Amino acid sequence: MPIVELAGADFCDDDGVLYRYLEESWATQRSHGDALSIVQSENAVLNNVHIPPGARGGDVHQISRYFMEWDTSSVAGSILGGTLKIRGSTNAGQDFHDVILLKAEQANPLTLADFEKIVNAASPLSNSDGAGTGTFAGTTVVRYSGTISTWSESAYNEILLASASIDDLNSGTFKCVLISQDFDYPDIAPDDAHHRIAFKTNYSSDADERPVLVLTTEATGNSTFFGANF
Repeated sequence: MPIVELAGADFCDDDGVLYRYLEESWATQRSHGDALSIVQSENAVLNNVHIPPGARGGDVHQISRYFMEWDTSSVAGSILGGTLKIRGSTNAGQDFHDVILLKAEQANPLTLADFEKIVNAASPLSNSDGAGTGTFAGTTVVRYSGTISTWSESAYNEILLASASIDDLNSGTFKCVLISQDFDYPDIAPDDAHHRIAFKTNYSSDADERPVLVLTTEATGNSTFFGANF
């Protein structure tokens, strides 16, 4: 079946990491409607952090979520499946954690108010307590992937898209968010550590490091490549 690769800035309309980082409880941070900052730079980090009271002040928690929007409207024929490829990078003191891709409904361009814009997440987020009460498991939050349990720091990480993504891939606009499977997804407050993965975004100066959406289609003809990642 033909393969279509949507590469980099031509098809990734908008992406960015939304952060919250304050002397607040995990539950308050996770359930908050607004982020405190948007990072849209070449290198980004998905953080889930707990810093206990000490020299840096009170009990600090940090949560970040990586939102992306893809334009799939130019793909000929029906899309049957796909893989999202995100290139990993290094970050000092990384303590890896599993991640998962979910359906999102953020604005374009991304705003601070999009921190909670995970489809069907309002109720579990409002139940956040850091002990699992606000878990997304068993809810109608839409899972676009399974658990991603390994993360390369020097190559592309391939996220196989689940069947739940197919209709949205065919809609012409595909919005998704990458979050922690170990902490944010199950509503489990992290221990006293920096749990993080680092990656390249669509803002990378090197086109060969930007995210790529690889799609399988029913269209006839040879494989098609958009962009110049490879």
